[in-house]
Amino acid sequence: DALFEHVRQLADNVGSTDEHRAINYLSVRYSQIYNRTQLMQDRNFLLDGVEVRLSRLSGTRKIVDVIFTYEERSSAATEKWFTRVDVTEEFPFLVSPLQQFFER
Repeated sequence: DALFEHVRQLADNVGSTDEHRAINYLSVRYSQIYNRTQLMQDRNFLLDGVEVRLSRLSGTRKIVDVIFTYEERSSAATEKWFTRVDVTEEFPFLVSPLQQFFER
């Protein structure tokens, strides 16, 4: 519920931008984001944010990284997980499964 509520509250998300299309696609088609959020809550982490960036893999196709940030309640330590979505055409699709994200 927390993840869906966070996505629902994004300002002006009518699916008109690539970022919103990627988030909307994941929220209705990719259950792993909900599974991960539950696992993180079981470890005392809360969803802190969702960020969308142009992927380094983008070339002839427009691929974005959707990054979910979780914060540990007592220590404020963060953990990030991400997946890649191709938003080149009208209908987005998953490029890579959900995996842990490390800043470069």
